Amino acid sequence: MSLKCRSLGICSAGGTGDGLLITGNTNATPIVISGLPADHGLQDGDRIAQSGVAGNTAANGIWTLSAVTATGATLVGSVGNGTTGAATDVCIVNDKTPFMRGHDAVVLLSDAVDLIALDGTVIVKGSDLADATWQDGSVTYTDAVDDNGYVVLPVPGASQDGIRCMLRNVKLFRYMKLSISAWTAGGVAGWLLS
Repeated sequence: MSLKCRSLGICSAGGTGDGLLITGNTNATPIVISGLPADHGLQDGDRIAQSGVAGNTAANGIWTLSAVTATGATLVGSVGNGTTGAATDVCIVNDKTPFMRGHDAVVLLSDAVDLIALDGTVIVKGSDLADATWQDGSVTYTDAVDDNGYVVLPVPGASQDGIRCMLRNVKLFRYMKLSISAWTAGGVAGWLLS
């Protein structure tokens, strides 16, 4: 059996932020997303969910990615219906083996490429809301690590000694994302391993 991995993205700027951020959705067939952070780690065939897209509302929903590039991808089967430029809520979708809701996995957190070690708090968030509820933009997440009885992942501040590499067991939620708070410097990348 081989080990499979799935990217939660990379957090590297600002006081708070999510590992996956989409800042543009084209009014085209298919829709092409843009603004993903460099080194995001997504691959063709990965599934994401996006909500909060105003204007091009057809971009809201659950999508399989293709033609993934350094900063964007195509949403398979999508048809644009307007223009947009606002950042949206994006997360990965765990609905294909071996990444299925309720299954066990390992979260791997490491310093982001070409950045100093993170000073901040890392949060691996998850939600099991129904698809329709998730898509209306009112998603409430819980801390996937803390919620499953594991250790919350604070990272030392001020000294920039960061996390280098950290592993934690989690139960998978249908929707998951990587976030940071109390950020002062550096970056972190997150992966699910199963």
